Amino acid sequence: MYESDPDTKIVDFDTWHDGLISVSEEGLFLALNRSATELLGWTKAQVEGRHVHDVLCKHSIYTEHDQEDCPLVQGGDGDAQTQPTEAYWVHQNSQNIPVSFRRVYDHSENALIIFDSCDRQGFQIDELRKLAAFTDINPAPLLELDSQGLILFSNPAMTDLMLEFGFDDEGAPAILPSDLPSLVIDALSKDGLGNVESSAASEDDEEDIRYFTWQFHIVDSSQGRTILLSGLDTTSQKLLERQRQEYEQELEKEKERTRKEYLAMMVHELRSPLNAVVGYANVLKLKLKGSIAESHWALFDKIIDGGNALAAQISDTLDSTKVEAGQLVAEINDFDAVPVINKVCTDLSSTAEAKSLALVIDVADELLNIKADAQHFRQIAINLISNAIKYTARGRVIVKLRSTVDEEIGECISLAVKDTGCGIPDSQKESIFKLYQRQEGHVNSDIEGDGYGLAIVVEMVELNKGKILLDTRVGLGSTFTVLFPC
Repeated sequence: MYESDPDTKIVDFDTWHDGLISVSEEGLFLALNRSATELLGWTKAQVEGRHVHDVLCKHSIYTEHDQEDCPLVQGGDGDAQTQPTEAYWVHQNSQNIPVSFRRVYDHSENALIIFDSCDRQGFQIDELRKLAAFTDINPAPLLELDSQGLILFSNPAMTDLMLEFGFDDEGAPAILPSDLPSLVIDALSKDGLGNVESSAASEDDEEDIRYFTWQFHIVDSSQGRTILLSGLDTTSQKLLERQRQEYEQELEKEKERTRKEYLAMMVHELRSPLNAVVGYANVLKLKLKGSIAESHWALFDKIIDGGNALAAQISDTLDSTKVEAGQLVAEINDFDAVPVINKVCTDLSSTAEAKSLALVIDVADELLNIKADAQHFRQIAINLISNAIKYTARGRVIVKLRSTVDEEIGECISLAVKDTGCGIPDSQKESIFKLYQRQEGHVNSDIEGDGYGLAIVVEMVELNKGKILLDTRVGLGSTFTVLFPC
């Protein structure tokens, strides 16, 4: 490794960055290089022939060994220290400086001490050991990755997680974010990345789901840049957040249910005074007939018509609130559907005439008994026929009542309402049956409506164990068919 001539050794040593000290078998200084002089302040002339322990260790306040036990000279021929040892040596100015050293041997019996200042290295070995111990006992999972996302190091907490949750098809720990390679690239380009969430189920218990938030830290070293992942278990926070959301959703449902029940009660209470207004208007109309001008007498008809229209509106609103509150119930009875349909069509004929529409009634001349709630059946017929009239600009509305057979219901009565209106696009066939939903083309049109007529129909049909079908073509019209058991 070096020549036996001390002068030659010094020349060769001076090319080394580390401090080098040549020591004889007896522990005497033979030579030291320029770095050793810079670090310790001692020159060759000052130390040559002196015992290394007497110069570097004897007067150190940190030294607790004698010359015969000095680690700088301990060891037999060829016994080299492969691991660095930390110590405090005495500087030429009498200060104690921390160094990290190891001892190697050449082909002779002389030893070579290689050392560097801990201050120059930027750390002390004890500190590194403490850091390593801290990493091992740290409950947070830590993982070091290279620029390709390959694992370089994991602490015990991370190792336990990998064993518990396994690996995905790409060989990456399942508990880590699925797009790990791209996240590593992103972190390297941004000098770090934070708050990346992931979750995974345990291989032993699929219901045991853990949630983590990861921080991507950049580590610069002489070997290049790596990524240090540090994880925070957020499972408890996630569960608490989920419980909070469920509580708030349930609270909102309860508020909405209370609101709907209150609205249903209020609408129901409006019926009595409104019926009184219409009733007294009818009485006054009869009593004053012949006593007042015909034009004044006709005003009673407007009051009565307005009251009846408002009563119908209240009935629809009450039904809609009952649908929302889940309070709508059916009283099933046997009855003939023919007179009910005839009466509904008669009541709505004036509305059709006002739009110059033909209202065609196609009812079999026979008894058509059904098993349903009579009021629901009447309301369904009113809603379907009035809707057909409302959304038909020209042409006709056909109301057809027949007995038929359905695969699901069996023998039943079919009420079909066919119009020549605008038809319904496929994209809206389902939405028009929901509360407060209207056909998009009519939302801002002159056609009035609140969007709950068909929703009430659907609810009533289901309560009466029936079935509703829709056949429609845009620009040609629609046919709503309701089947009732008989």
